Amino acid sequence: MIENKAYRSIFSPCSVQERKENFDSYWRFTQQHAGELLEEDKDLVNKREKLKYFQDHPVRSRNPLPNPELFYRNYVKFKDDPQSVDRKTLLLTTIYKFARHEWVGISGAWEIIPTMAEAKTLTDKISRVHLAEEFCHVRFFHEMLKTFHLDKVEWVPLGPVKQKIYKIFPRLPGFLMDTPAFVTELMGMTFYQHLDTLFEEVLADEPEARQRLREILLGTVQNRHIVNIVKGLYSK
Repeated sequence: MIENKAYRSIFSPCSVQERKENFDSYWRFTQQHAGELLEEDKDLVNKREKLKYFQDHPVRSRNPLPNPELFYRNYVKFKDDPQSVDRKTLLLTTIYKFARHEWVGISGAWEIIPTMAEAKTLTDKISRVHLAEEFCHVRFFHEMLKTFHLDKVEWVPLGPVKQKIYKIFPRLPGFLMDTPAFVTELMGMTFYQHLDTLFEEVLADEPEARQRLREILLGTVQNRHIVNIVKGLYSK
């Protein structure tokens, strides 16, 4: 059977040299894709410019949610029966909850991963930029909520126990951390794809707002070049 050279499984074997080339290639891509790292702000130049475009050219839904207080009552911790809540509010609540966990996780990792000045390896540099990109994603999700007139959203930390767990996770050795980290990346991609489908179904009566959410979502999706770095991380 002839192996497809264009598309290889991320679990395909690779040599030490191929692994190094994967990291080098991804590092070049990261610099082009993300732009300069603004470390003090946990931000990236290209992502900041994209967010500024959304903010300078705002799109708002034609109508507010049927009952915005339903969102504010449930977005941190769900208190009502979900079956009694309209689908738009459920969708936006889900977006917040997903982004909130992402925000807490990357905040813990940001404290552990070496700064650019302290980084000794290329993977440390890549990780630092990648975390900054995740902070950008949270800002994009916040802009999604504002598209539906939700201007009073706050990013609330998790409880003490969950906060502790999120801070411990980045300190685990690679043989314990790599697999769940990889799975969470796949979960994120699956979530983004599912969101796109839900936008079509739930926001059929809000075409402008739906298109804006899709534009924002596109800014959060990792480029296919991530395959190279993942293959380098998880193939021996």
